[in-house]
Amino acid sequence: MNQYRSWLDNSKSIHSVIKENALRNPNSIALIEGENKLTYGELDYITDSMAYDLVYSYGVHENSIVGVYIEKSINYILACLSILKTGAEYLHLDEDYSQETLAHVLGECKTALVLSSKELISNLKIQEKALITDLDSTNNLGICINTHNEKTAIIGYTSGTTGLPKGVEVSHRACIYSFNKFWEEVDNIQPRQNFGYITYLAWDAFSPLIHGATGIIIPTAANSDMELLKRSLVKYKVNHAFFTPSLLEKFLNSFDLLTAREALKNVNIIWVGGEIIKPQTIEMLFDAHPHVNLFNNYGPTECFVVSQGALVESDSERTKEIPAGKILPELEYILLDENNNDVTESGLGYLYIKGAALANGYHKRPDLNKKHFVAIKDKTYYETGDYCQVSEGRTISILARNSFILETETENLPVSFIEQKILEQKLVNECIIINTKKELMIFCIVNERTREEDIEDVLKVYTPDFKVIFIDETPLKASSQKINYSLLLEQYS
Repeated sequence: MNQYRSWLDNSKSIHSVIKENALRNPNSIALIEGENKLTYGELDYITDSMAYDLVYSYGVHENSIVGVYIEKSINYILACLSILKTGAEYLHLDEDYSQETLAHVLGECKTALVLSSKELISNLKIQEKALITDLDSTNNLGICINTHNEKTAIIGYTSGTTGLPKGVEVSHRACIYSFNKFWEEVDNIQPRQNFGYITYLAWDAFSPLIHGATGIIIPTAANSDMELLKRSLVKYKVNHAFFTPSLLEKFLNSFDLLTAREALKNVNIIWVGGEIIKPQTIEMLFDAHPHVNLFNNYGPTECFVVSQGALVESDSERTKEIPAGKILPELEYILLDENNNDVTESGLGYLYIKGAALANGYHKRPDLNKKHFVAIKDKTYYETGDYCQVSEGRTISILARNSFILETETENLPVSFIEQKILEQKLVNECIIINTKKELMIFCIVNERTREEDIEDVLKVYTPDFKVIFIDETPLKASSQKINYSLLLEQYS
């Protein structure tokens, strides 16, 4: 079977695919962190041994949920892979979770055990069920229990952009399918990749390992220290990287053109996702790296990947939303209006999606499953909440989430459209608009041309209810590196 069709084989789990890579190329480098390197053979041996200990020393079994509360590191990936080899599911616990969020997530999931680190374990209130991972102690006994690929592999809690975080159950199949699609797109450009783990580890922990590439752990501090990120990209010869648009913009704004060009000299492929990318960011990237291959992808947590496609330099000249590629051919979609009428043929509406990338549902939330995983024409679709335009050839543009739409007298207008109008006139360096339903809050990073009255003149065309706020920098969430809308509202409401 073609490696990019492996998701069709129900016997293929995440760990069985990685084990196949280890048996095929045991001496290939799987992971790099600092000066430490781990081959595929070592990765396979260590995680088989850890899985054995989890089963026979700690009673983990196929119905268990095991938490992973470890910093971004090789240890995090080893812990996750060893859990999957027991047949169990792993629960991602972000190191930035508050005590309240940790207690809520652990209480809801009723974990059998939590694998942690000596730096983080003191934050846990359930220490009798927590274990500091000792990844140097291995034995000669190992197990690897394969599972059906529709079984849940990962439980991850959403960022809370659209409300309180909720646990999403992602299957082996959804992961394998999604990562197959990522790599299938770029393998004809550069078949061997050094993939940089730049943002947090959770969903993409296995991306390079399923493909047989090398995963490079970029220090967490590099998310806020652009000089460290630059040095890491150069030192490890990263040639495939995923950025959120906000982090990419922050990185490019931190250096002059020549410095940015030097930093990105090895990076042939850049993926962006998680947010809508601005034309200005595309322009800056191609100025710094004219020959880069830039790919935009879109997929809410509940449907791992929906679309992907290449962006080119001319996309920076667009006056409307940047396309997020084409909806993948194995996925089905429907567009509905606000009254749940099918408007798919019009190409404009709220997106509902189904197919191989669809999550198994929300963990222990039947109310949310009923609300968001809905039956349409006798098929189960996920309601994304995203207002989209789908043109010929299944090319999709994400106009806005429902909460990011301004209702005017004549039309429903995405606030990103207004942001773009302000940026086009170069009135500010950055612009973020939040629709509170009472007013638009416009957060701006100023430049030498900034005048508040000019910004107001643009806004008055669309609404009389707005507030302009000048900020020094855009706050990003520490782990995901997406814009932290909640913090902006908290600080300036």
